[in-house]
Amino acid sequence: MGRASKFTDEQKMEIVLDMLSGKMSVSEVCRKWDVASTMQTV
Repeated sequence: MGRASKFTDEQKMEIVLDMLSGKMSVSEVCRKWDVASTMQTV
């Protein structure tokens, strides 16, 4: 069994949009959403 996500589906979409917009760096998005930068998936 996996762990429950701390983000809602809506929050996940916002994170993706932040990344794709190009207005913020990966580091900035990670800080904004309190996500470790090593938590990137392929």
